[in-house]
Amino acid sequence: MIKLLNWFRRGAIERSLDREIQYHFDRRVADLASAGISEPEARRRVAIELGLAQVHEEVRDVWLTRWARDFVYDLRFSARSLLRSPGFTAATLLSLALGIGATTAIYSLVDQVILHALPVRDPSRLVLVDWNGDSVVGGFGSWNLMSYPFCRDLQQQTRFFDGVLCRAEIQVNLSAGGDPKPVAAEIVSGSYFSVLGAGPALGRVIEADDDAAPGAGPVVVLSYDFWRAEFGGATDITGRKVLINQHPMTVIGVAASGFRGVDVGAVPALWIPASMHAEAIPGSKDLLNRPTIWMQVLGRLRAHLTSAQAQAGLQPWFKTWLEDNLHRPGFPIITADRRRDYFASTLELTPAPQGHSPLRRSLSQPLWVLFAATGVLLGLACLNVAGLYLARGSARGREIGTRLALGASRGRIGRQLLADSILLALGGGIFGIALAPLAMHALIGFLPRDVTANALRATVSPQLLGFAFLASLAAGLLSGLAPALHAGSENLISSLRERGGTVFGGIRLRKCIVTLQVAFSLILVVGAALLCARSPACSPRAPASTARG
Repeated sequence: MIKLLNWFRRGAIERSLDREIQYHFDRRVADLASAGISEPEARRRVAIELGLAQVHEEVRDVWLTRWARDFVYDLRFSARSLLRSPGFTAATLLSLALGIGATTAIYSLVDQVILHALPVRDPSRLVLVDWNGDSVVGGFGSWNLMSYPFCRDLQQQTRFFDGVLCRAEIQVNLSAGGDPKPVAAEIVSGSYFSVLGAGPALGRVIEADDDAAPGAGPVVVLSYDFWRAEFGGATDITGRKVLINQHPMTVIGVAASGFRGVDVGAVPALWIPASMHAEAIPGSKDLLNRPTIWMQVLGRLRAHLTSAQAQAGLQPWFKTWLEDNLHRPGFPIITADRRRDYFASTLELTPAPQGHSPLRRSLSQPLWVLFAATGVLLGLACLNVAGLYLARGSARGREIGTRLALGASRGRIGRQLLADSILLALGGGIFGIALAPLAMHALIGFLPRDVTANALRATVSPQLLGFAFLASLAAGLLSGLAPALHAGSENLISSLRERGGTVFGGIRLRKCIVTLQVAFSLILVVGAALLCARSPACSPRAPASTARG
């Protein structure tokens, strides 16, 4: 790090070095002059004795400036050399662009579906609360289901949580002055936005008073994208009336532009307070019914607690809650065995910085398989490019031999070949970034449109640019490593002069590379089939499960 800082401060350091060397030079001249030697002769002797040019070069090497300067020269020379070989350059760029573009496209989906944390306040403190055991009750929804009264009771456990929210994905018919149309929505507790730390872009968000009692808050909050698409970004949207399943509700605000809910794959158009449960889900009267499970519960841990500590601390309270719940009206009649399983139930807290997502649950394994396969394919592309470099070396044998004869070191020749590969890999990365959105569109096309219409985007983000740069740099190092390590060796020079094949460019290895490419292409096909099979777009849509996944 100090050397890198010195590189940016090299002008001032150069001047300081000149002053210091001049000081020692003048002192030594003065010593010789005091011994009776004339000043011109003293200066000549001191210049020879100190070796000023060599001192400058050695100090510059310590500062890394010589290495960086040589690398810049190598890049310039590589650019001129590659322009003189358009066929080789085009083949190498295409090979690397396809490998880097495919890997970048898959990484984009991995990042959006699996790795990307929610754009909320301190997402690392979020946990998903689940019932581990036999709940002996019924409900509707996907998985990790709890009842709304349980959520309200858990909010009182302030020893462990800074806040608790519950939510459920639903679909409603929305009318804003025209014909009603179905839109995705989320029914949420009054603590939803405050616990997540998500604020409004306009107006306000749903608050605790909107969810104080059934029917207390006939209000909705629009998502930013839906507000722009359906209402043209109207600044007077707050206060407007809309019909939700023919029930009038008031738009109180628009969520912040970066907030899109907690469920990757199901971006809501609007949020409705749980107090309006009966209006949002026609025919349902189960808001305060403890045996009915239909919502996901997330909590924000206190700063000093881990999920394991909070989980252990909640178990005594949960046992008491189970006993109390058993004696409440509406609890189903169960056998002794089910009663035993019911009381053996425990609460499970799972870290949820990425929120809750059935899409992530179904696509994690296929996406990792595809990412690993494209990574191997990129490695094979690098190996193929390394073979091209060595084959090209036969045409540069005279040049390399001449440079070695003139005194160039093996390391210097190796750095030149490495600069070639890095320059081409960065160029391939640029083309790969251009191809990545097309590949992302094709991959997203495998998923159902109702899932991905707003959830996944084929855009190039700063994180994606960073990944593509690192992938390009790694590809350049891998593809140029073998030629660089063997540059200047006696066997390499002799083989280049004889125009013969090398170990890396032999027929046997080329056949092996083709075989591996076919094998891993089959892996990609199998991974794509697995992705399709696990996707709702390619499998029969099953009815919503009432059991916990």
